[in-house]
Amino acid sequence: ARAQSFWGGLTALEMQTRRFDKFLQLPGVRSLWNPFRAWHRRFTEKQLKSMGLLMDDCLNEYEPVVAEVLKKLPQEELIMREKRIKRAFDLSIKKTELHPDLQDYDVWRPYITSRIHAVQKRMAEERTYQTD
Repeated sequence: ARAQSFWGGLTALEMQTRRFDKFLQLPGVRSLWNPFRAWHRRFTEKQLKSMGLLMDDCLNEYEPVVAEVLKKLPQEELIMREKRIKRAFDLSIKKTELHPDLQDYDVWRPYITSRIHAVQKRMAEERTYQTD
C-alpha cells in the first residue's frame, strides 16, 4: 500500500522534493548549492569505498519498489549485495576500513536504481487497473 496524505495524494517525500525544487529556484541558491553537492558526493563516495559498499546497497529494502526490484534481481547479484552489507557491518563493528587496494571501484554503479523506473511504471499501471 502506498503512503497517502491529504495533499492531493502526494507522499511526504514527494512534497518535500517539490518544496526543495522551489527552494533551488530562488536567486543565488543554486550557486551555493552546487559546491556543497560536489563536496557531499565526494564525501559519500569516500565513506562507501571505506566500507566496500555500492550506493544501491544503501537503499531501503523495505520500500515496496526496491523490494520488488530485489525480487527480480539475479541470485548472484543478491548474494554479492548481501556479502557487501555483511562486510560493511563487520568493518563498522571492528572500527576499521577496507584495505585501500580494494577501494578502487565505482560506488555509483547502479544495479537497483537502473530498474526502479520500470518497476514504478508497472506498479502505477497495476494501481490504475485495480481502481477501474
